[in-house]
Amino acid sequence: MTEESATRPSITVKGEVILVAVFSVVAAACHAWMILEFPAAYVKGEHTLPSVLMALTMWLGQALWVTMDRRRHGLLMGAWRYAVLLTGPFAVAWYIILQYRLRALYLIPLALIPYAFVLGLPLLIVL
Repeated sequence: MTEESATRPSITVKGEVILVAVFSVVAAACHAWMILEFPAAYVKGEHTLPSVLMALTMWLGQALWVTMDRRRHGLLMGAWRYAVLLTGPFAVAWYIILQYRLRALYLIPLALIPYAFVLGLPLLIVL
């Protein structure tokens, strides 16, 4: 065991779930803020500060999740982090398909839960 690996805490699935939960709550809060404070802009589909913060939060959360997952498996990061930053959920889906193969059949629907939470919960609160 090297000194670097001895000082670096191990990455667990629990840590990844906590990361996804925290970023999902922050993004949902930004979405709710956008709906409540800028209803006219929301209906028109215009960009506001909360919508930009929500998108940045989602992109950062996706990139961090891919980074944590690659490190947990002991793989090199490669270009996956940048692919996620550029294409978002599509790169996450491709990563899950290529990394987990048949398990992707149930992991992709599970990966949709944070997106449904971010987009659906604020709408339920407002209605």
